[in-house]
Amino acid sequence: MKASDQKIGEHMTTVALIGLFIILEYMAHRLPTFTRITQRRALCGTRVLMLGIVLTMVVVGYSDYRFVYSGFFVVFIMVSVKYGILLGRKLPFKSTKRRHVVFMSVVWLLVFSPFVVFPKYAPLPATGPYAVSVIAYSILDPVSHEAFTHRHEQRDIMVYCYYPQGALEDKPLILYSHGGISTPLSNESLLLEIASHGYVACTVSHPFHTLRAQSSTGKSIRMDTGYFNELMRENVHQDIAQSFEYYQKWMALRTHDLGRVIDDLLIKQQEHVPFVAHSDLTQVIVIGHSLGGSAALCMPWIHEEVRAVVALESPYLCDIERVEDGAFIYKAPHLRAATFHLYSDTIYDTLSDWPQYERNLEMIALNDANHQHLRIQGSGHFSLTDLGLMSPILTRFLNRHATELDNKSVLRIVNIEVLAFIQSVAD
Repeated sequence: MKASDQKIGEHMTTVALIGLFIILEYMAHRLPTFTRITQRRALCGTRVLMLGIVLTMVVVGYSDYRFVYSGFFVVFIMVSVKYGILLGRKLPFKSTKRRHVVFMSVVWLLVFSPFVVFPKYAPLPATGPYAVSVIAYSILDPVSHEAFTHRHEQRDIMVYCYYPQGALEDKPLILYSHGGISTPLSNESLLLEIASHGYVACTVSHPFHTLRAQSSTGKSIRMDTGYFNELMRENVHQDIAQSFEYYQKWMALRTHDLGRVIDDLLIKQQEHVPFVAHSDLTQVIVIGHSLGGSAALCMPWIHEEVRAVVALESPYLCDIERVEDGAFIYKAPHLRAATFHLYSDTIYDTLSDWPQYERNLEMIALNDANHQHLRIQGSGHFSLTDLGLMSPILTRFLNRHATELDNKSVLRIVNIEVLAFIQSVAD
């Protein structure tokens, strides 16, 4: 059975269970053939049975039960335990109204929704000859203070480095910057694939620009609401000056984080830290998706160590110099670093509709072997990340259009093409 068929089967099973329990709930409340005692036992038995099924699905790993649903899960367990106790008692059963049926149906939908929206998943298996390990560490920036907390704290940047076990050949360091509303592991399949071929690939968690991050003290850091509101408000067609202001602000923060990581890894290499011992830090390749790709495209302007950039559908935001007469004015393109740009169906056909993608059109027309681009037909913007594995339903919703290729096929193409580009730069 294909993995996609298996996933569809899992979704259908979950939906069928939801429908079954809603029907049983309604029958237990409404059918007049039930006596009071029978009705009570039917209700109690249905809810206890559902508790058992949900717990079994969690235990066997049918789905990753996310923290965000834990409140609904606790409520459901309390209700189920209550009715489990009532099963063995002979107290008179109070007649319930239709709104109770609706309430319990909503509870069941919420409890089961993680199994539909976030099924159990794993990154694509790496194909390289090296086993891959990962190390996580934090950088406390002694220079900049955290603007999001207003407590004069040092900026706390978490880094996850995937490195090949036993690799001895010096190869370029790979850095990754995640998208605007994403996580540092949003392209974990790509990081694993790159590392399995002998490269150290480090992904940077941009604090308060990621859905969820962890500080050096273990504290959970969530996305800043002000930043999220900026993302929602930004509309280049309505207020181009405001968009330019946001671009400058976002890029300054992200490029600072990436530069700080490069500097820290240089120090670690001088201190003979094993995992970075065979990384060539004079040749850094930066990869990013969406807003992270824009930050990656900024890095050749700032760090001469950056020799190449891979952008997964990203505009050249740092190439915008100013706004004049309601239009972006671009500076001359930076052609020293090699670039590889991947596009999906979401953006490619509408590039000319967006002023922030004007430089992208110029680079496509340049037709230069050092600046390549590829459209993955049948894919979507979020299909370029592991979100397609984590939540196919959410990916389809965020892409806003159907895709011909399944998510695993898209990620395999991304892995193959990006790795080939990296190897061409390294040779």
